[in-house]
Amino acid sequence: MERASSDSIKWVWADSLYKSYLHYNLDSTFEYASLLRVYAADLRQEYSSILSEVRALTLRHNEVAAEDLFKSLSPESLESVGMQRDYLSAAIELYLYMKYYSKHHSQEICQSLLMDYRERYLAVDTVSYYSKRVMVHSARDEGDYTKALKILQEQDLIETIDHNKASIAYNMASVYGALGMDEMRLRSLVKAVEYDFKCPVRDYLSLYELALMLYERNELRRAERYITANLSDAVAGNFNTRMINSATYKMIIAQTARHEDRTRLFWLLLVTSCFVVMFVIPPSSLTFFWTFCAKIVPPRLDSMRHI
Repeated sequence: MERASSDSIKWVWADSLYKSYLHYNLDSTFEYASLLRVYAADLRQEYSSILSEVRALTLRHNEVAAEDLFKSLSPESLESVGMQRDYLSAAIELYLYMKYYSKHHSQEICQSLLMDYRERYLAVDTVSYYSKRVMVHSARDEGDYTKALKILQEQDLIETIDHNKASIAYNMASVYGALGMDEMRLRSLVKAVEYDFKCPVRDYLSLYELALMLYERNELRRAERYITANLSDAVAGNFNTRMINSATYKMIIAQTARHEDRTRLFWLLLVTSCFVVMFVIPPSSLTFFWTFCAKIVPPRLDSMRHI
């Protein structure tokens, strides 16, 4: 990058690296987001740099700083350089995050802002892949799962990018879950995991959700393997929220699996012992055993009463 002939070219390289690391490593994402503002050579690059930093701050759970930086932008100024969609998509991602993970605003306020920005986005774009995602989320929030599923199924037929297909499958799983169609939800999650593994991403949710679903179905071994793999990726990418959630459920699943193992071993030993007592030990030995117990148990009881 240092050998580039101009700041504008350095900015292009930094932007490419920022987008490559966005879902792969949070530290690198933030590093290149910072470089974007240093190398911005014109107004469009400067605005794009600020929006990239808003996304990076959101991923770092510094949503208050992200919102302040976002509010410093003028919608009219971004529209004048053809960046209205970028501005609105950044707003949607910011307030979607704040709705679920932040206490800075109530969920009602975040939902109201989300609806406003979604409507404004769909007023300028109804054909792109991102616009279809916005339509799906809006329909899902309104409880119109049939509409959301129809849009997702149509997109699944024409989409070719693995990362987008992973997102489609994951959202289909969410809709199927809301409709109570557990088997279809499971299939969609498996499909989302397959596509996520083809992409350079570490902040995915598909394997995490699949592990929890298998845990609910008492398939503990698979659930433990999947949550362990998800935790490893979250740690490698330094995605804090993913780390905390995955680590919490890994402990729960592991403890449940250990309890199941101990229970299974107890019953195995009990059945084996009964078999040995009934069919292996001679009757004369059993008579001696019970006579011995009759002599030993009463003194023990007397000693306990004395204590």
